[in-house]
Amino acid sequence: MKATSEKHWAWRGDKVGYSALHGWVRRRLGIPRFCEGCGSENKKKYEWANISGEYKRDINDWIRLCTSCHRIFDGVPWFLEIREVYKGEDHKLSKLKNSDIPLIVNMLKEGLFQRDIAKKFGVAQNVIFNIKHGRSWTHISGIKSY
Repeated sequence: MKATSEKHWAWRGDKVGYSALHGWVRRRLGIPRFCEGCGSENKKKYEWANISGEYKRDINDWIRLCTSCHRIFDGVPWFLEIREVYKGEDHKLSKLKNSDIPLIVNMLKEGLFQRDIAKKFGVAQNVIFNIKHGRSWTHISGIKSY
C-alpha cells in the first residue's frame, strides 16, 4: 500500500510537506496546461497555486496558474515591483476591492489581528500582511515597503 492512501501508516494528512502536497494535487488533478488567471495556453510553465493559503488536501482549493500569475497571486514583492500590469481590483483573481483597503488599514491601526481581518474579507492572512508591510495595494494604501 502506497503512502498516498489514508490507510498507510506514514499518512500525514494535512501535515504533509510542501512538495508532497503538490505531488498529491498533481496526481489527482493532473499537470496544469493553461492559466485560469490570464487565460494563456502557450506559456512555458504552469503551476498549481493554493487559493486559501492554508495548503490543505482540498481539491477545490487549487487553481491552475502560469508562473507570472502565480507570483502575482502569491504577492512576491520583487516580482510585483517589476510587473505593474495587474493592480488591485482589476486583477482577475482579486478578492478585494479598492474600497476595502482603507478599511483594512484602519483595522490594522486599531490593533486587530491579521487573521481576523483576513477572515472578514475572505482572503489569506498573507494578503493582509502584504498590505500592512507595503508589499501590495500600495497604490491605494500609500504604505511604503520597508
